[in-house]
Amino acid sequence: LDERSVAEGLAGPVDIAVLCSPNNPTGGVESLEVVEQLLKDVPLVIVDEAYVEFARSGSSALGLLQAHENLVITRTFSKAWRLAGARLGYLLAHPSVIQGLMKVRLPYHLSSPSQLLGLAALRHSDETLAAVEAIKGERAAISEGLTAMGVCVYPSDANFILFETQPAGEGKGGTKEVWATLLERGVLVRDYSNHPLLSNCLRVTAGTAEETTAFLEAVEEVLGAQATI
Repeated sequence: LDERSVAEGLAGPVDIAVLCSPNNPTGGVESLEVVEQLLKDVPLVIVDEAYVEFARSGSSALGLLQAHENLVITRTFSKAWRLAGARLGYLLAHPSVIQGLMKVRLPYHLSSPSQLLGLAALRHSDETLAAVEAIKGERAAISEGLTAMGVCVYPSDANFILFETQPAGEGKGGTKEVWATLLERGVLVRDYSNHPLLSNCLRVTAGTAEETTAFLEAVEEVLGAQATI
């Protein structure tokens, strides 16, 4: 978002604004200036920071909490903490907001196993953060490798990379053909070609160094083969 698009969005009455930062599927981060602009004009601003552990320093809206009682930050254990099955998350907000939420909170909203898993994850946070740094390194390697092949890559502060295939569509060299050919080589990526504005895009999640190598080699083979058709 930029200041102009925010201003256009605020043309009518707005009660709640929700931002995903880093967002899915591009991995882009909203600037803190945009967040502050919304905080001035919207009664409640929610910033979803599900992927924030993978983001560069200074990306979080956490530093704005003290000055803005209408800011809520939500986070999850599903991404960096690798506990998607636990359905566990938390939020950071002013005490008055928390008090309001407690009035509508379900009595049995979180299972005991999920709570135990969360506590265990926190006890082993050093190992988790080390894994995050490794994933950030593989994300950079994927981005650099694709860029070197002439592939358009979207800047990402999440644990994935969104990239374009050319030309868009289902014909020779199209996105769906690239996806299918990669799958034949044992590489599964996310097909976003049915999404608005992403008709020629695929998304790959950063993993191990071996997975990065296998992915880049497969992409190079696929694109090279199609270039000769």
